[in-house]
Amino acid sequence: MVERLFSFTDPDSGQYGSVALSGERAAGVLTGDAGVIEIDSGTATRKEGILRVESGAGTLVLSLVAQTTPLAFEVGSNATLQLQSVGVSSSFSGPAGETGFEATGVGWALSGGEAPRSMRALWAIGEGKLLAMFALRDEGAGDHGSETVGAVRIATDGNVLAYDEPLLSTEYDAAGRQTRATLELWGGAEGAMADRGGGMRLAGGTGHIGNSKLEAASFGWSIGGTPAAGAYEIFTR
Repeated sequence: MVERLFSFTDPDSGQYGSVALSGERAAGVLTGDAGVIEIDSGTATRKEGILRVESGAGTLVLSLVAQTTPLAFEVGSNATLQLQSVGVSSSFSGPAGETGFEATGVGWALSGGEAPRSMRALWAIGEGKLLAMFALRDEGAGDHGSETVGAVRIATDGNVLAYDEPLLSTEYDAAGRQTRATLELWGGAEGAMADRGGGMRLAGGTGHIGNSKLEAASFGWSIGGTPAAGAYEIFTR
């Protein structure tokens, strides 16, 4: 199962990337000027903030800089999911040439406990505010109602607002790719109405690690009527 997931985009250029790590194995997706690049069964090494992924598609190098301290969620017995805002400098070289871009995004880190069967993760940033949400489904769980779900909004001053009842509805195409999402986030403030939002797939692709699959896509979001850039990834085994 995924142990780390990095997701990042440059809103100005529309370029986007996502990398999932399981031990020393990696899957990834890049979209932008070079089209869609899909990374299968890559080999990952990480040292002093530099992540390097070698694969048949080419070589991806990410320079990662933490922009916030990690925020931890308890997601099961002895299991923790951490969220962190990151700055990313990316470069990729492959048969089709070289590409790279500067971006902002998030890093997820899952540790401890029994590995879930799937993880859905999304984020949106607009007017300096970051909204992030996750949904973990354990092996044997029948539907979305059995998922462990969490969502937070992080303000520019670092203030964190956690939602008591975050709801996520996703539409898929015939190939099973996430195309639209609707958010209904309850319990952010006492007596307040739900914060609402929605997003649409802009570009994406699929990467694999063995029998596990990363379905990654950049999304254009609207959160409370405010446009936001971000992404929506689904990792399943």
